[in-house]
Amino acid sequence: MRHRGATEPPNGEPLLEHAAATAGVAVATASDFVPLIHQPVFERTVWQINALIGGSLMQGKTLAQVWAMALGGVLVLVGLVGFLVEPSFAIGDSAQRGTLILFDINGWHNVVHLLSGIVGLAMAGTAAKARLFSIGYGIVYVLVTILGFAVGDGGLLLSLIPINTADNVLHLAIAVTGIAVGLASPVGSIRRQATA
Repeated sequence: MRHRGATEPPNGEPLLEHAAATAGVAVATASDFVPLIHQPVFERTVWQINALIGGSLMQGKTLAQVWAMALGGVLVLVGLVGFLVEPSFAIGDSAQRGTLILFDINGWHNVVHLLSGIVGLAMAGTAAKARLFSIGYGIVYVLVTILGFAVGDGGLLLSLIPINTADNVLHLAIAVTGIAVGLASPVGSIRRQATA
């Protein structure tokens, strides 16, 4: 028999609704926005994430807002750290490339990361803007992925930005995730439940 912790929902209560009630917010269920995701697994995952962060970060935020904040923050950080690895702005045949973890970067690539991150953080403020960012950024990254695979491993996008297969795979994952998150998020903000 499994021991139920104090933060576990009572028998029969769906996990997402329990997490929302605990945090004092109204949350639409996964079936309202993402009919293709298996709801119990999705609800348990959201509940576990919410419990880990104490419910305060996502309180009143849509999934697109959390995605825009998280992706924006990571992109700004990657852009800043990237300048420590490879700050060169050379172009064409003289373009230099550094490697950050597995990914090719240079000064131009770092600027793209910084600007994209700043836009993501700026648009995370409202549900509608975050949804637009998630879908729009996803569509742009589908195009970037196609161009990246077209120039090939070790190529340069627009004769400026070094790209490798790891970049292309990451760009594709970001594109698919962004579009899915945007489509799964409501246009309006999540409203707090009235306390009775």
